[in-house]
Amino acid sequence: MLRVDVDARMLRAGGIGRYIRGVVGPWLCDHAVESVRLYGRTADLDAWLTHIGAQGNIEIVAWGDPTYSLSAQARWPRLSRRGAAWRPDVSFFPHFDAPLLLHPRPSAVVVHDLIHLRVPTAFPFWKRRLAAGMIRRVARLTDQIVTVSESSRADILAFVGPEAPPVDVVRNGVSDLFTPGIPDGQGADPFLLVVAPHKPHKNLLLAAQVLLRLRQHEGWRLVLVGPKASDRQELAREAGAPGLVDAIDLPGRVADQELRSLYRRASVVLVPSLLEGFALPALEARACGTRVLAPDVPWAGELSDMGVELVAGWDPDTWTRAVRGTSNSTREHASSQPTIPRWSEASAATLSLLTRVADQSPLGG
Repeated sequence: MLRVDVDARMLRAGGIGRYIRGVVGPWLCDHAVESVRLYGRTADLDAWLTHIGAQGNIEIVAWGDPTYSLSAQARWPRLSRRGAAWRPDVSFFPHFDAPLLLHPRPSAVVVHDLIHLRVPTAFPFWKRRLAAGMIRRVARLTDQIVTVSESSRADILAFVGPEAPPVDVVRNGVSDLFTPGIPDGQGADPFLLVVAPHKPHKNLLLAAQVLLRLRQHEGWRLVLVGPKASDRQELAREAGAPGLVDAIDLPGRVADQELRSLYRRASVVLVPSLLEGFALPALEARACGTRVLAPDVPWAGELSDMGVELVAGWDPDTWTRAVRGTSNSTREHASSQPTIPRWSEASAATLSLLTRVADQSPLGG
């Protein structure tokens, strides 16, 4: 029976929030888990626990400090001493913003990727230095690093070097909600779909450039889930076609049911990123039977096992030809779908890893 501390401050964040909900959620009803203590915003955690019908022995510890902040680092020592009777077998941090003072042992820290370091144009200098320092420090403190792909594992080992603790890969999964189905509310125009915020490494400009080439002859639209309203004008301007704004839709943040509908209706999902740890929208779209294009680079290599089509480089003409080559293809039936990992699998594998960390540490148990 395992007792686990979980940093859940990013429960409502984008990709990391989905990761926390997908991996930690099943533990809350798992008989192998004696108790869980969740650190985060009380209102968010209460709402989530009610939504999933969590029934385990769960305690919430309010920790509202922003991630990657001095206030969070300073508050951790006091929070970690809360409840003299509570002693976790292992502490789990789903991102590298783990405590640097009184770091709990044993622990496992998730490092999804090294985008801060591998794509220097995506972040200001001070953020890159901060990330590099934190990752090196956390690697010396934690007992286990968890990452989401072999590509990320190779990057982490190369960066941390001989000081690295064990680094194990547990692939992301997708919700059971994402399955093939008949597209509902299909519109007249074909559309490209990108699920990502407007950040430099997400490379949304490529999607706008592809849209421009398709739009000139074929009436395509581009749906962007994640960017702000102001990003529409910026992308159209960067693509050299201010009038393109009329063909870009920004539905804002959407519930999973609406996202599933978008995946099913999309003609093709684009993942034009310069670097990813493991592109979760690609998995979700493939689970819905939708075609996905990603760049033919090392981080995307594992996606090809799930039917993602890889495109050489980031040339918009090449991507446009790839879209046209798949746009008239029929949807795949469920029987021909590749096996897509589910969150239940990722959750069980991660829990097994935490159990091993707790059992092997002289400080655990």
